[in-house]
Amino acid sequence: MITLIAFVGSVFSPYYRRAYRKGVADPLNYCSLNIALYGSVNRWCMTERPVSNIAVSENNFTIGPSSVDFEHQNNQAKLIFTINEKSAPLPRAVQGRVIVDISNINETVYTLADGHQWWPVAPNSAVEVSLDHPALNWRGHAYVDSNQGVRPLENDINSWSWARYRKNNCTHIHYDVDHEDGGKHSVSTCINDQGVAVETEPPTMYPLKRTRWLLQQQARSEEHAPVVHTRMEDTPFYARSAIRATIEGQNTEGIHETVSLERFKQPVVQAMLHFRMPRWSGKKYKV
Repeated sequence: MITLIAFVGSVFSPYYRRAYRKGVADPLNYCSLNIALYGSVNRWCMTERPVSNIAVSENNFTIGPSSVDFEHQNNQAKLIFTINEKSAPLPRAVQGRVIVDISNINETVYTLADGHQWWPVAPNSAVEVSLDHPALNWRGHAYVDSNQGVRPLENDINSWSWARYRKNNCTHIHYDVDHEDGGKHSVSTCINDQGVAVETEPPTMYPLKRTRWLLQQQARSEEHAPVVHTRMEDTPFYARSAIRATIEGQNTEGIHETVSLERFKQPVVQAMLHFRMPRWSGKKYKV
């Protein structure tokens, strides 16, 4: 499995958060391409780069030596990731190309909290992974979404629980957000292969086993409590897992994540982030 996230003003960056609090934060000065590989080979890359290393045009976003390109022709749309990064904390090369077909775009955008929106752009996509370092080549199913906000997430959101499942030519997504002011917001939707979204009745919410860092988790399922069978990321404020739940009456495997922004704000967590998110100053790395 591979996850790719292109950040403009990285919401989890300790450097961006510090600059924002000082009132001098230009989002383009805090960009990164996050790459996470799971399976036979595990890698994590999230090098932050300054505006001098960034180029933006209508169909291109260049982040240091890596880039994201958008191609659209003959009713086919693609995102092309050209990757040339080093992992952290151990510096190992991650190089190659990932192509995602996003031809069937969903047009429904959801408001998660005041000033924060989530757009499941193309939840039913195809992906082709061709990496030279490490040597990985495969094709499979892909999920593409986008998030944007006008303020730091922790100003408005306390935590969230998110899960997606592929079932019967449809991607089922459950997004539950706890607001900083104590309010709650939930989205349950099914987006088919043509990109049409239909809101669904949210299944029962069940508690999950706490993570190694004792992070509380919860997930929705129709008949019985979901089960975490693979933990991919386990950090003080964030967890990503493969889980099994009941969707449309059948046991289904999906991807789940939990984020605690209360924990993210803690000084000790902010200090730890530097080791997984180094910043390239143009001459050297800062940690």
